[in-house]
Amino acid sequence: MPEKADDGKLNGHRNVDCNQCIELHLSAYADGELVPDEARAVEEHLRGCDRCRAELAAERALKARIHRQFGEPRAPAALAAQIRQALEREALGSVSPAPQASRRSAWFWIPTAIAAGIAIVIVLGRGYLVPNGSVPLFDQAAAKLAAFQGGFAPNVPSGSEQELAQAYRAARMPSGIWNFKNSGFALMGGRVDPAADGGRVTYTVYRGPSHESILCMRLRDADANAIPKDAILRTGGHAFYRYRGLSLCVTVDQNRRFVCILASRMPIERLEQVVAGAAVDQYS
Repeated sequence: MPEKADDGKLNGHRNVDCNQCIELHLSAYADGELVPDEARAVEEHLRGCDRCRAELAAERALKARIHRQFGEPRAPAALAAQIRQALEREALGSVSPAPQASRRSAWFWIPTAIAAGIAIVIVLGRGYLVPNGSVPLFDQAAAKLAAFQGGFAPNVPSGSEQELAQAYRAARMPSGIWNFKNSGFALMGGRVDPAADGGRVTYTVYRGPSHESILCMRLRDADANAIPKDAILRTGGHAFYRYRGLSLCVTVDQNRRFVCILASRMPIERLEQVVAGAAVDQYS
């Protein structure tokens, strides 16, 4: 029987379990991105699995909702104007005479640049990159998630959700604890650290199936205006982004005093489902 490859891809037509199907293949299957052998293996699993068929239906519904919200991306006016000008200059022969090889290079460059520009517009239009460069709060969450992947050391009592909530409350930070148990995630613990601006930040880590992790970063008095407005999806008071290979869920409290960022390497459709099935438990 063919074996599973180290990168999580399927080799040949073989059975897959639910976690493997949902975590590694369902999103790509919904987009038609699996190679034939992988697609056949997923289809064989789906025929006998009510859970994964329901997950697939939810995945497709979310993708349809995202498509309805954003529609077809359009090139920004400035980029479109630059492309038109480049084509007009070439058509009018305004490019300086050059050897034949250089002319071929010039003609090659224009369609390549146009293709690259279109690709960038599509990516930006779907929210997979954030315009205007980096976002410091997102970079902070990404760096901490990467650091905690190698090992997480709580610095406050974290033996239970209630104990952790009390520690956060004592630090005058939000004491509501995300409950992701419906999606198979367990609390690993929490930290209260000083923030760069002199305030405080909490980090709560959860571990789930297939070695997945979720980092919850909460900041006090953070600049909520620094968060990009062009989220991929907004639902239930949460904004979802794809940033530097991570999926992010950002929530700002009503008084705009606290910012909560959930960061994970799972597909953004999966993170939206995990958040939708979660609760923020309050402990006295």
